[in-house]
Amino acid sequence: MNDSNQSRDASATIQGYLFQFDATILSLCSIAEDAIIDIEGIEDFDVVSSDIKELFQCKYYEATRLTSATIRDGILPMLKGFLKLPQTERPRRRFHLYGYFRDSARGDTCLDPERLKTALTHREAVKNGQTMRFVAHDLQKELQATDDDIKSFANQLTIHVTGKAEDHRRETMAALQRLCGLSATEIELYTYPTARTLISSIACNANPSERRLSKIEFISRISPSKALFNHWSLREHGETAYCSRIRSEYFSHRNIDAIHRIFILDARLASENAEIQSLCHAIRAKWSSHAMRRKPDKERYVPILFIRNLAPERMVDLKGSLHQDGVRFVDGYPFLGSTFTVDNFLTPQTFENNLSLRLLSSQEELSKTLSAIRTERIVYDFYSSSPADSLPNCKWISVPVKSIGSIEKII
Repeated sequence: MNDSNQSRDASATIQGYLFQFDATILSLCSIAEDAIIDIEGIEDFDVVSSDIKELFQCKYYEATRLTSATIRDGILPMLKGFLKLPQTERPRRRFHLYGYFRDSARGDTCLDPERLKTALTHREAVKNGQTMRFVAHDLQKELQATDDDIKSFANQLTIHVTGKAEDHRRETMAALQRLCGLSATEIELYTYPTARTLISSIACNANPSERRLSKIEFISRISPSKALFNHWSLREHGETAYCSRIRSEYFSHRNIDAIHRIFILDARLASENAEIQSLCHAIRAKWSSHAMRRKPDKERYVPILFIRNLAPERMVDLKGSLHQDGVRFVDGYPFLGSTFTVDNFLTPQTFENNLSLRLLSSQEELSKTLSAIRTERIVYDFYSSSPADSLPNCKWISVPVKSIGSIEKII
C-alpha cells in the first residue's frame, strides 16, 4: 500500500471514530433520565434501560452506498451476538445499524426477513494459481440460524441513515444546545469539544464499569459555569475576539425597557479612580434613558453599578468626581449619617431629575436592592481573578476581563 492510500485509510478511520463519538453524544442527549450508555460495550455503544438493551453499530461510508454488502458488514457482529443469547434474553435486545452511506436517503428503515437473508449471502473470490473462482457463502447456514432466528432478529433491527459528517456534527451541537441551555457559541467553542474528548477518553478505559455514563453525569461533566467558559474563551481566543463575542452575546440588544441591569466592577482592575470614573460615564451614556426627553416615566431605566474591593475613601473621591462632572446619581443614603435605604436608592428617573446612575458600595446593599426589585434583573459581574458571590433569583453573568478598557469595549 502506498503512502497516499495509507493516508486515506487513516483519515477514514478517524472520520469513523468521530462519527461514532457524535452518535454517542446524540444518544446521551435523547435517552431517558434513568438510562445509561455503555461506551465500547457489546457494540460501539449500548443504551441500557431497566428492561431493554439497545445495541448500536456505527458505520461511516463516504464512498459506498447502502447495499447488501454494507448491511452485512454492519449487522453481522450483532447477529452473531443475538444467536448466542438464551431464548429468554432475546426479546430484551434491540439492534441498530447507524451510519452514513453515500447517495442513500436519510431516515429509519427496517429489514424484512427475506431482505436480511439476501444480505447474508455473498460470493467470495478465491484465487487458485492463475485461475479465479467464486465460492458462494450462505451465512445463515454457516451460523446455523433458523428462519425463526432470522425473523426475530429482523424484527428487532433498525437501520438509521444519517447526513454527512458535517450535517451530523451540526445536529449533535444543536442537541447539546437544547440539553444544556447554552448559547451556540458556548456549545461550539467549549461544550461540544469537551463532550467529544470525554467520550473518547472513556472509550479507552479497560474496565467496562468505567466506560458507563449516565445522562446526568454527562451533563455535569460537559457543562461549564459561565465564568469557567469565559475564562477559557479569553485565554484561547485573545482579548479582542473575546470582547467582541461577549458584546455580541449580551449587549447587542437595545430594547432594555423595564429591565434592571446591574454592573459589578472589581476595583482591582483599576489602578486609579479616573479609570472607574471613565467607566461610569460609559455605562450611563449607553444604559441610562436620562437624555431621552419623550421617554414615558414608567419605561425609563437607570444602570446600577456595584464597585467591590474599593476602599471607602476612594469611593468618596469617586462620588465627588462624578458630582463635579454634573452626574446625577443616588447611593441609597438620603442624608449624612443615615443607613442604606432601598427606597432612596430606587428613586425613579424622570427627565427633570436627570438621574443617570445608581452606585452601590457593598454586597449587603446589592442583596437588599435585588430583593426589592420585582421586575427582570440581569447582573453582569466583571472581575479580574475571582467572581463575586452570585445571588439567587436573577440572571447572573460572570465575565472575566483584563482591564477597565475591556469592559468599555464590551458594553
